Amino acid sequence: MKPTPAQARLLQLLRDEPTKKLRVLFGRVRLAEDNDRWRTSGPDIETSRTTVMACLRLGWLDRTGTDSSDWGAGPSYYRITLEGQASIMNLRPQDFISPKHEPGPSVKGEAAKVIRALARRHESENGWIFLTEAPGGVDALAVSAWMSNEYKCVGYEVKVSRSDFLGELRNPEKTKRTAAYCSHFFFACQAGLIKAAEIPDPYGLVYVNRKGTTRMVKRSSMPKRDPTWGFVGALIRRIAEIHELPAISVLLPVEAIDAALPAF
Repeated sequence: MKPTPAQARLLQLLRDEPTKKLRVLFGRVRLAEDNDRWRTSGPDIETSRTTVMACLRLGWLDRTGTDSSDWGAGPSYYRITLEGQASIMNLRPQDFISPKHEPGPSVKGEAAKVIRALARRHESENGWIFLTEAPGGVDALAVSAWMSNEYKCVGYEVKVSRSDFLGELRNPEKTKRTAAYCSHFFFACQAGLIKAAEIPDPYGLVYVNRKGTTRMVKRSSMPKRDPTWGFVGALIRRIAEIHELPAISVLLPVEAIDAALPAF
């Protein structure tokens, strides 16, 4: 089977760096030295956990172990296999290049910029899982997996035009349903598009500036409400979909997941 361009670039990187391995934690992928501990900071590489998991299932990567800490399981580590090296041996240079799509400015493109900025907002700390098109119709959802961060569930409603925002204000029940199980809920937009005074309580507002950084201009004051099992189930299904794993495997120990992977 021929690797996709993203898979081919990942495998080539590992082939060219034989002393290093992939370190994956909460969707963040880094290239680590053998003696790296998982708390050591380092640059992310241009790939996704989805690509790593696909290569693992195809036999092109091999899991070498998992670090652990007092808080539970740490990151998983992966190395390229002989099959992985063979899969890229006869590829042409163009096989490593993804097709480029350069559409003009669009509403979808502006929304993507806002969502990428929100994702970076939560990458500064470990333990956050960031999802797009999340359960309940949330545009983006950031969930903290650590008790020390109170297992926060932060929802974002992305707005890229005044008309879109004003339409949301005319339908407050929709916003209420979307924010129902979030501990914090924000409207997110390019700086200046919406004024803080326009945001109804208990919602907040986050600005994204031209450089792609974010700034909270109004805090969220959502009442405390525990999620239902229906919401938890939908959240697990969404995570499983993103990671290309069967939903049931998300609930199993790491060893059980690894044992199940070759069958899928």
